[in-house]
Amino acid sequence: MVRDLNAAINLLFPTSQEQVRELLDLLGNDRLKWAVLALSNGDRERLDIHLRDGLRDYRDVIMGAESCSPELEGPIVRALPAAEDLAFRLFRPALERLGFFDRLVRAGALVFDGSPQPTAIASALTERLAPGFGPENWREAPMETARFLLLHVMKRSFTAAETARAPALLEEFLSFAPIERALASSLPHEVPIEPDGRPRTGSGPLNYKVGVVLVGRARAWGLWMEHGAG
Repeated sequence: MVRDLNAAINLLFPTSQEQVRELLDLLGNDRLKWAVLALSNGDRERLDIHLRDGLRDYRDVIMGAESCSPELEGPIVRALPAAEDLAFRLFRPALERLGFFDRLVRAGALVFDGSPQPTAIASALTERLAPGFGPENWREAPMETARFLLLHVMKRSFTAAETARAPALLEEFLSFAPIERALASSLPHEVPIEPDGRPRTGSGPLNYKVGVVLVGRARAWGLWMEHGAG
């Protein structure tokens, strides 16, 4: 999957986009450009260093961007490799910015170590990326259920045009790690909505939380929404 290089340049170097784009054109290969951008993390001096490295031996730069980050984030999860982190950083601000009124949306992905239980992965991911989500009741769910909840979050918080971007999020995750398991959490246990997304009348207050975590090979991605309009 080709990364959106222009979006990444705009995110990391908003005041010198054309200059950075011209420098990256020296590399030719899009994968190498992405690796240099990811390793720079928006720092011009680091960009120049990794650009020179890429021109000398591209393999070191690509390996550096795609190797797992040594930055530990807890007993189970840790930071993504630089190349993946940049990819998800392009989506995360848009998702969080699109939450409106009393809807709070969080999204993100991390690497996990070893082979812990899927529910432990989901809890650790939530603690790191959505600490305000509160008590969780994670349970394994069919992908159909996970997709329904993801779409529900999108429908509640985003416009139809914005929801149309949702498949790209799953594609981005799948480009790094095929989904092996899906988990869901909601309070109350049964989300008070109809299949078409309308609130279910007579089922109590509409204060609820929805979380979905997709687990792949040493990767986990989550989307959480808190809603308090009951």
